[in-house]
Amino acid sequence: MNNDLGSLKRYVILGLARSGTTVVHFALKGHPNVAALNDEVKVAFFTEGISIMTMRDDNTLEKKVSAIPLFDTIAGVFADDNTQALGLKCITESVEVTRELVQALSKYYKEMKIILVIRDDLTAQYGSMQRARITGEWHSWRKSGRFQNQKVKLSKREFGKYVKRSIAKLKELRALKNTHDVLEFNFEEQLLSAEGPDFSPLFKFLEISDLKVTWLDSKKVAPPPEDYILNYEKMNKFCDEILQSESIS
Repeated sequence: MNNDLGSLKRYVILGLARSGTTVVHFALKGHPNVAALNDEVKVAFFTEGISIMTMRDDNTLEKKVSAIPLFDTIAGVFADDNTQALGLKCITESVEVTRELVQALSKYYKEMKIILVIRDDLTAQYGSMQRARITGEWHSWRKSGRFQNQKVKLSKREFGKYVKRSIAKLKELRALKNTHDVLEFNFEEQLLSAEGPDFSPLFKFLEISDLKVTWLDSKKVAPPPEDYILNYEKMNKFCDEILQSESIS
């Protein structure tokens, strides 16, 4: 591992479930200058830190002092002399937990670079989640096709609650711009471009070589959302109405 720890770039990938965080994670993980775990870490890794491994009281000083060394140890398991960046991926389940994560990052990980993955189409994001729950096929960027004809119909009531939760969670995550260097990586712009996925903003952000991502099959195999969400147009319009009412552009 690179002995000059001070020169390492440290990052964490954040975003809502089904927003493209996994493909971003593996695009970075496969880069020869990046070290990262295969799986994502639980929120407690950041909010509790070393306290989750100790038996006594929650020692704030220990959490503060050990935060970065603990991050380097976990994220750098596969690091070598070529490593220039260490990273982890973390997804939150609720607004409250998202707020706790943001507070912990602001308190203990002030120098951390934040990669915030955003998917503008919340209808597609929610529909993708429902489809994955039915089929058990969670990674639509990998070759499969067994459930190409699986369709879903979204509940207006449940989808409405989901949209409002998503708005609140994204608001919390975007607050990190006040304390951190944040890159917003857009699902539609970077991953669904006509020329194929563009990961170059990630490499530029971390100041590592801009390489062609040959280590990842990042072609999306899931069908367009309007093909498998039976009431896509109706729910998409409903989503826009909520976004407008919440003053979200």
